[in-house]
Amino acid sequence: ATIAALAVGSSAGAFDGFPGGHLAACAALAGGLGATTGAVHRRAHHQSVYRSFNVVAMLLAAGCLASMSLTDTGEWWVRNFSELGTSDDVAAVWFNAGLVLSGGAMAAMAGRLVRGLARPEYRARRGARTVVHALVGIIGFALAGVGLVPIDADETLHNVFASAAGAAFFLLAAGTPWLVRRMPRRLVATSVAALLVEVAAWVVYDGLGWSSLTVFEVVAFALVFVWLIALVVTTHPERVDAPALAAAVGGLVAGPARG
Repeated sequence: ATIAALAVGSSAGAFDGFPGGHLAACAALAGGLGATTGAVHRRAHHQSVYRSFNVVAMLLAAGCLASMSLTDTGEWWVRNFSELGTSDDVAAVWFNAGLVLSGGAMAAMAGRLVRGLARPEYRARRGARTVVHALVGIIGFALAGVGLVPIDADETLHNVFASAAGAAFFLLAAGTPWLVRRMPRRLVATSVAALLVEVAAWVVYDGLGWSSLTVFEVVAFALVFVWLIALVVTTHPERVDAPALAAAVGGLVAGPARG
């Protein structure tokens, strides 16, 4: 919730066309994100993959927020999100480094993120896990590419990386429910919701003119991480119940004594 509030506050002008302005947008985004992340964390804080990927998401958020607060590019939100990486100063370093490090980490973790899909009860089609693994890896490499090639260095290549990330995520959200025949219902719902939210964000930007392109880009970035966190939470049953854990520890302690 704090991250969303700070992000909206740093780009208040981007929400001038939104009903209620940036304060209403801040309340909606911060409230929604806070409620969602709180519920997810209570369910998944025991999962090592979730904790590791949470660090990756926080790394990107920290880089973006630092860049927003330090940039001297003026009303960067009027143009696009990538404008934060063009100022040739410490603000640009924060933004680009955040993308490179988080994207690289996502690509490196792709195998761990999709590992749960191998469970037999999900009845994944042949090669499904490999396809999902590849798509997650493409998103990670593409995000890193966006940071490695700022938009003012090579706009065409920068846009290729950005488009690759968007296309890979669309295929991931739309295709995984087909690839994995008995995918958890919550993940199916998250996939449908992510696609609907992305379409709605585009309508708000391009159709209604209530927000800038920057807002759409930020929403698209956020949806990638939300979907991947949902993937981990719903397919990685790593929880050890407290009684079972206590019994196991007791057995280890008592074992040597009996010997």
